[in-house]
Amino acid sequence: MNAGKKAQILCLLVATFGHVSCASNAPRESRDVEHGGGGALAGLSTVSALLVALPLIPFVEAYDWLNNTDEKRRVKARAIAAHFAPIYAERTRRIRARSPKADANELADRGVHVLLPSTPGGVVYPGLAHDRWADVDHERNADKIAADPLAVELIQLMAPDAVQDEQAESHYSGQAWRDFIDAYFDYKTAFNEQMLARCEQQLPRACER
Repeated sequence: MNAGKKAQILCLLVATFGHVSCASNAPRESRDVEHGGGGALAGLSTVSALLVALPLIPFVEAYDWLNNTDEKRRVKARAIAAHFAPIYAERTRRIRARSPKADANELADRGVHVLLPSTPGGVVYPGLAHDRWADVDHERNADKIAADPLAVELIQLMAPDAVQDEQAESHYSGQAWRDFIDAYFDYKTAFNEQMLARCEQQLPRACER
């Protein structure tokens, strides 16, 4: 806090608690001339008011610290958004450009029957009824994904950025992030529905879920 601003706040505190004016001494001088000796009493009143205000200085400093902290947070939030928004906007564009049904068919044609979880290593599968999630062999599904380049590419494309995922203080939740979530959820829902349809067309247990 600069000295001028701090002085203004202290003056307000003195005026509030000591009932004196920080703006001008003219009225007090006028009273001194009229009544004689008033200057000393006025000076004592001012000193008393300052003594009352002194304990409030830490609160002035705290107010300034809070203001600075809020501004730093805003600056940091803008920097985070500037970094992550373009990343997620590009991810969203790439996801929307893909065909989930075509990708599912390509994998199924090669005998790779996998379901895409909502998050890497997760146990929630968009497009699959929640009462069937427990039927999925999550570990085997993850292993099969890890063994296929296309499945790995899809998982990585729809995963949070590595920096954001590892650093909580870098979390971004702006519009580009929300658009990204909508895009990958729509994609995974359509992909998993198509993969389930392909499984049902084949022999029982063909998908080995």
